[in-house]
Amino acid sequence: MRQWTARFVCPVLSLLILSVPATAQEYWNYKTAHTAYDRGDFALAADMYKRLATDGHMRAQNDLAFMYEVGQGVMPNPGKAAMWYHKAAEQGHGPSQYRIAVLYLAGRGIAKDKIEAHKWFSLAGVLLRDNGRRTLARNQRAALETKLTGVQGATARKRACDWWLPYRKSGAAAHPAMASCSAE
Repeated sequence: MRQWTARFVCPVLSLLILSVPATAQEYWNYKTAHTAYDRGDFALAADMYKRLATDGHMRAQNDLAFMYEVGQGVMPNPGKAAMWYHKAAEQGHGPSQYRIAVLYLAGRGIAKDKIEAHKWFSLAGVLLRDNGRRTLARNQRAALETKLTGVQGATARKRACDWWLPYRKSGAAAHPAMASCSAE
């Protein structure tokens, strides 16, 4: 019986463990990191978020960026906050798009750039799920629009379209706010 267990059961169990989808494992790790954060164990949460963020997990990138922005579990570092927000924003994470726009507008951790801020506010105004936050992003974009020259505004809209079109081709739904982009 013991030999049978070693020969058949152990390999089958190993195969089952190894076949757990990576996304399920990522979710479990993210959930564990989020639980550590909620418990106030910021150092552990930051360490777990760093591992996930390095692997490209956009929500972990956003959460790690926030921790760098406010100094929870890590030393405050606006540059690292901007870097992680930017990585998540590039993947289509609306909250990160909003935060990177705010950082561009303020020049905090990243060079001040009203055109990039406008671009990211435009995209956040489309991709944020929360209606209030989406409206806030749109209002920020509209307010910023009044401070740009015509050329700057056109450049910002072009940059938003340049980001949106490949994102749209990857399967994102069409959106009326991005209808001015040529492939919509």
